[in-house]
Amino acid sequence: MHSRITKKKILKILSKVIGENYNESINIKGNNFIGFFKWDENIDDSKKLKKSQKCLIAINYFKKYFKEHFESIIIATSLVVDDRMLKKSQLEYILAFKTFILPLNYNFIFADDSNNYIEGVDYDDISHSYNEIISSFRIFFKFNFNDISNLSAVCMNSKILSSNSGFLFFIIPSLDIIIYPHDDIGYGCLSITNGRLNNIGENFIKGIIEEDGYWSFQINNNLINL
Repeated sequence: MHSRITKKKILKILSKVIGENYNESINIKGNNFIGFFKWDENIDDSKKLKKSQKCLIAINYFKKYFKEHFESIIIATSLVVDDRMLKKSQLEYILAFKTFILPLNYNFIFADDSNNYIEGVDYDDISHSYNEIISSFRIFFKFNFNDISNLSAVCMNSKILSSNSGFLFFIIPSLDIIIYPHDDIGYGCLSITNGRLNNIGENFIKGIIEEDGYWSFQINNNLINL
């Protein structure tokens, strides 16, 4: 079960591990970075797996590894999507309906009805306002495991989420770790307090070697090919 932790505390945790500006990339050279694993596209894939199949291997590994801590996971998401891209048949649509992804009307802000830039608008200011929206995390304490799987899937393999679509974190305070899916097909891991001393996080990253497929991982800035 969740320990007593407030949204304010969670945001302080996130500001510590990714900086005060939530629009900056995750600092893999920071003291809180533990490591990440990814599918190694440089290795010949004799099985010819589809990208969705590769993602499923990583997601199932995550589910298996943290199944005993599911009720302790907190989801923090600042994911956004252009609402013009959403269709009811998409997984992203379902997640937006559940408010895990915030649909934004880029067309309304960035262009007039003819999709032309509006004269006299300072688009640098608009970009800044969007950054402020993206930096506003939504925190979820209640969800089902399918939500975690689906969120991981779209972060690894979405055709409509761009690289600057925000962040998604699975926070497990009881283990002192934060897990995040990424579009190289895999997960990264950050420590909340102990930085590189977090053995649970390191074991999670290294443990991918036991799974089917072709993986590389990085621990404390040392890239290792499996």
